[in-house]
Amino acid sequence: MIDPARYGAGWEHWLLGHAAEWLRLSGVDRLLAYELADDHTALAMLRTAGFRELTRTDRGWEHRPH
Repeated sequence: MIDPARYGAGWEHWLLGHAAEWLRLSGVDRLLAYELADDHTALAMLRTAGFRELTRTDRGWEHRPH
């Protein structure tokens, strides 16, 4: 995961590019990505990397660590 303060430096695109290449070499042609609906930065980064939104699900779950 890239620190959001570091977005824009190109690391996120570099890492996604390398991950995509390894996945293609492994025969993977689909990948699920989960982000919060209001995390516009993360969603934009995924769109820029070639992901497209197929569906959206909001289950209303809340993570509460002990």
